[in-house]
Amino acid sequence: STFVTSSTLHHVLSPEDNRQELGCVVSHHLLAHPEITTAPITVIFRGVVTPQQVTGNVGDLQKVECRVKAAQSAVNITWILNGTDITSQVQAEIKVDNINGSFVTSSTLNHVWRPEDNGQILGCVVSHHTLAEPEITSVPITVFFAPIEQKVQTYKYITLQSDYEIRLNFSSYPQPNTTDWSYQTNFMEMPNLIQNSNDNSKFSTSLK
Repeated sequence: STFVTSSTLHHVLSPEDNRQELGCVVSHHLLAHPEITTAPITVIFRGVVTPQQVTGNVGDLQKVECRVKAAQSAVNITWILNGTDITSQVQAEIKVDNINGSFVTSSTLNHVWRPEDNGQILGCVVSHHTLAEPEITSVPITVFFAPIEQKVQTYKYITLQSDYEIRLNFSSYPQPNTTDWSYQTNFMEMPNLIQNSNDNSKFSTSLK
């Protein structure tokens, strides 16, 4: 009969294991020498971002921290927002663990949120000489902001019985509860109200 033997190793990796080799040694009475199979060990240094989901109001100054522990030689941390490097807005700190001599690197981002930041991804990029490519930890961004009105076309001369389309574009988060149109002879008093159901509908009315 044939025997199939398997062996499973459970090991908690430490920074000292990086760039070492793990070997499996197979011995048998029919082998002149033990068979050794090796595999390289690479310890991945991944940043831990706090908070894990960023939420704020437009104009708020918020701090976001990225921390990497237990690295042998300090890692380099950079920040990207929607693909743009914003590392110039950070404060970096490197400490040495007194127990094992490893490095703890932290980077704190101070950023003022803008409406265009809503829905974007903030990334903490960790680089180290043992990594084949940088490790990126990403967190989503939610920014609350009031409607920002875009320029509206003004009709100075209206011809009777002519059709005009007035389009209003604006961005906000979250979506407004209601969007109303009103009209009158001046901008101070506009009692004639047309309600919008927020479904991008078109409305028509006859002005006299």
